[in-house]
Parts: sequence; C-alpha cells; structure tokens
Amino acid sequence: MPNADSVGNAIENVSIRGLLAGDSYEWGPDYRGLWGLFGSYEYLSPQVFRLATTTVSLGTVGQWWLSRTIALQGMVLGGVGFGASGTVADPRSATTTTA
Repeated sequence: MPNADSVGNAIENVSIRGLLAGDSYEWGPDYRGLWGLFGSYEYLSPQVFRLATTTVSLGTVGQWWLSRTIALQGMVLGGVGFGASGTVADPRSATTTTA
C-alpha cells in the first residue's frame, strides 16, 4: 500500500471463499464439517501485474478436535474457474509525443 494515490490503488490482495449452498454434518463427537457448493474470488496486484480469479467448487471443510485445545482443520474442493491477468504500466515511463 505504500505510495497509493487512491483507495482503489491501495487494495493489493483480496481473497474471499465461502459456502454458497450446503449443509453441516458430524462424524462422532469430535468431527464436524460443512459440505456443499463453494465460491471464491481472488485479486492479487503486486506492483508489476494484476491477477483475478473466480471459481465455483463442490467440496467439504471439516474440523477434528484432537484434544480440548487443539483442532485439525482441512478443506477439499474440486471445481471450475476463470482467471485473468495483465501487466501494470508505469505511468512515469510512458513517453508522449508532441506535434
């Protein structure tokens, strides 16, 4: 975010993932999870290029309590997506011609 001249230029990384439709499940007293349709969006913009992806996936996320204070979490997703990328031009290096 250093040297950002606007709020739009200040956002360099955004990653969102969520359950769109699904249900919860339990396997015994120590394991619980969610399964269903997940959606995600990612936007990465380090100073040289921009990258954006969107996906829709079928999968599960779960949590297994190993003890009262320690839990193991995991996620398995499989789906399809779309991505786009491009370079970011440096306005200071652009040349102008005059007639």
